[in-house]
Amino acid sequence: LEGMGMEKPEIHSDVKRGFVLEFPEIPQLDLDAVEAMVREYISQDVPISYHDEEHIKIGETVYPCSGPRIHVRHAGEIEEFRLMKGFRYDPIARLYLLAGLVGAGADQEASEAGGAEDQEELLWLEWS
Repeated sequence: LEGMGMEKPEIHSDVKRGFVLEFPEIPQLDLDAVEAMVREYISQDVPISYHDEEHIKIGETVYPCSGPRIHVRHAGEIEEFRLMKGFRYDPIARLYLLAGLVGAGADQEASEAGGAEDQEELLWLEWS
């Protein structure tokens, strides 16, 4: 996101088979472009490593991170990455949320858990 003119989110949460980024305002981002950029890193199998307590290294570039949680050593290990389209507002925290999914079967697992026709809506409900 930094390359698209955004500062790193102050809060980053891990959730089963994904992540949530929280923003004080709705970022002006093209989510399809962000998703394409991440998929490009994945297709290039770029190395990912710990840099320090506030940064990770993707390829040769150091990026701010809300707390390095390195789960893979190469981007090519990430399976079925996608962003959920749109931001959701959390009225309690007064933040806008952007969620992403990773891993084979994340959509299927959510669908089976609730039987919802709209899998993305079910995932948002699980994370709210």
